This record gives sequence, structure tokens and C-alpha cells, in this order.
Amino acid sequence: MTTMIDRLARRALTIAYRLSLAGERLRGRRLPGATVMVRHKNRILLVRHSYRPGFGLPGGNIEPGEAPAQGAARELQEEVGIGAAPDELTPVYTARGLYVFEYWPLREPAIHIDNREIVEAFFIETGEAVKLHRDLRTYLRLAGN
Repeated sequence: MTTMIDRLARRALTIAYRLSLAGERLRGRRLPGATVMVRHKNRILLVRHSYRPGFGLPGGNIEPGEAPAQGAARELQEEVGIGAAPDELTPVYTARGLYVFEYWPLREPAIHIDNREIVEAFFIETGEAVKLHRDLRTYLRLAGN
């Protein structure tokens, strides 16, 4: 069930996201970010953020002074409740300030979303996932899959 506080939080996140994009355009560069492909067997975890369309991977901005793997691990915990140490994340791809990591847990992890920033999260077969996430095919190719 979506509460009034959830709806207000989603609206605030949408405004913050749009302001962040505007700031990036004004600066002429994007803030560094990190994202994680959580993979279990032949499935990948996809999320849907409340403030942008489509499906993506867990991730977000890297905080000042934070290493990319630390930022990726933090975002993974914050967005879907999956605890992974930075050294458990394998670097896959880096371009234009985006760091993509891969994480292969031994067991399928439980997913916990806040229904504010993340409104949906699920594991899906890899072949189906590439239909929902436009960059996933590139990331998988670079990961050697």
C-alpha cells in the first residue's frame, strides 16, 4: 500500500533527480555513479525507480571521498537491502563517470525496498532482462557473458 508520505517522498525524489540532471547539464559533466548487476544463476535483479521511467540496476551517485566499489555496495544496501562488501563486487565497465559492477551471491538474496525511491525489484531471466534495460546487453558483453 502506498501512503501519503510515500507519495510525497516520491515527488521529492523526482524533483531532486531533475535538479541533479539540470546541474549536470550546467556543469557539462555528470556526477560519478555506480551500479550493480546482481546475478544469481541465469537471472539478474532489476529495479524500477520512482523518479525515472523504465527498469534499471541498483545504483546511484558516488559520495565525495568514496571509492566506486564502496558507493556501489552502499547503494545496493540502500536501494534493495542487499549487503555486499566492496571487495565482493567485480568491476565490469567504466565510462563517462559510470562504474558498473557485478555481484554473484551464493544464494538468491532477499530484496527489501522502501516503496519510495525503489517501487519494484525482482529477479528476471537474463534474456528477458535485456529487453527491459537498454544498456544491459552492453554490460553483459563487457562482463564476458
